[in-house]
Amino acid sequence: MKAYKASYNGKCQSLTYEVGKTYTFKGILKMCCAGLHFCKNPDDLLQYYPIKKGLKIFEIEVLGTVIDDKTKSITDKMKVLRVIPLIQFKKLLKKHKYDKNNNLICRRASGDSELWHKYDKKNNLIYTKRSDGYEEHRKYDKKNNLIYVENHFPKSSSIFIQEHEYDKKNNLIHIKETSNPNNSTRFELWKEYDKNNNEIHYKENRGVEYWKEYDEKNNLIHEKHPNNNYECWSKYDKNNNPIYYKTLTGETWIKYNKYNKPIHRKSSNRHEFWYKYDKKNNLIYFKETKGFKGFKETEGAYNDEWSIEIK
Repeated sequence: MKAYKASYNGKCQSLTYEVGKTYTFKGILKMCCAGLHFCKNPDDLLQYYPIKKGLKIFEIEVLGTVIDDKTKSITDKMKVLRVIPLIQFKKLLKKHKYDKNNNLICRRASGDSELWHKYDKKNNLIYTKRSDGYEEHRKYDKKNNLIYVENHFPKSSSIFIQEHEYDKKNNLIHIKETSNPNNSTRFELWKEYDKNNNEIHYKENRGVEYWKEYDEKNNLIHEKHPNNNYECWSKYDKNNNPIYYKTLTGETWIKYNKYNKPIHRKSSNRHEFWYKYDKKNNLIYFKETKGFKGFKETEGAYNDEWSIEIK
């Protein structure tokens, strides 16, 4: 069976797909968790991989067991036949239409549902309309920052408006959402940043608030979320890999190989993990302890590349 698979820049986490190679999954197939994912319909593929820079679409041959779930499927064996050029792939689509700049301008969903988009000269989305009557208008500043959103819902006289503010570095610092005709505030948030544009403070009018702190390499070293009673301190190695975490409930230590892949993880609650990789740094072996319950040893039952044989 011929089908379609996509990724950005040809990679799926640590696995790189190559034309002519056959991939065999070893483990128990589980949708969205374990197996080789693909779509039978070209239109369905775009739900998971929207057209944007780096998108690579493959035509594949499905050679193994198949499990279907509405718009997506998984198998335990497939062969990559070729890369489909984007201009050719768009001709296969029946539910999506794009302009010359690859902006989505029309999408047909199940039944009679349709969605239309309009864009400005800079490819910013400025108008959306659904077949159920919903409409959305957008405005941008000279730097293409979204500054205004107006929503009109079907069977409702209310108009919801969002206004956005940015600092001199184009960081979003304030959002205010109001509803007309009474102009009441529905939602409001504020953000602050450090000199490297890292978000260090977040606050909502609904009571949510947190703080973050970074080192000179922009690694997150401390965060505090009073609403969730959560606080965490972190340390990193010279390659910016996190090697230590401390929270209010315990500590975690992590070791890496020379390729910056984690090989051992240990928590203060005696939970440990071990990892092994092939020559291409694909994760092929996993082992963990479950507290005092002994060991769990697996060769690839966790995601779609951990147990894949490539030939």
